[in-house]
Amino acid sequence: MGEDATLSNYLWHITLETGHSRRSLRTEVSDEIILMLRPHLEGALRRGTVPLPIEGGYQLKATAAGAFLVGTILDRDDTPIVTFGVAPRSRGAAKLWAMLHDGRPTDTEAPQPPAAPWLAVRMEFGALDFPDALDWLADYERCIAWTWIEMRKDAHE
Repeated sequence: MGEDATLSNYLWHITLETGHSRRSLRTEVSDEIILMLRPHLEGALRRGTVPLPIEGGYQLKATAAGAFLVGTILDRDDTPIVTFGVAPRSRGAAKLWAMLHDGRPTDTEAPQPPAAPWLAVRMEFGALDFPDALDWLADYERCIAWTWIEMRKDAHE
């Protein structure tokens, strides 16, 4: 895997509680979806929380630290459903990996993250109340991850 997502055509999509991982190809997310989600993600980064572009009252809370993105999907009552981190590069990614594991039992107790780029997802307690959301969340997380990577790539061109 590459040192930076701009050099890679895939990222690792990892669910921390189960240890399940898969390659998410860039071609799985259309340019149109990225163009649609870019203002959505920019809005979350500016305002802290924005509604998801689907029905149900779900929200995205997002923050960036350098190259890294942390997002939490909340229900309409601000209950966290999942938290995810996107690491476009390996340098510095261990801190994000450790933060996602902090105080939580997972099946990915590896002290070091996989080589970047990666998207790691941690289920929150609110996921128990919204099992229907789990059907679309993986797609949404992957689309947001690739949107973040493309935004970073555009900022460095």
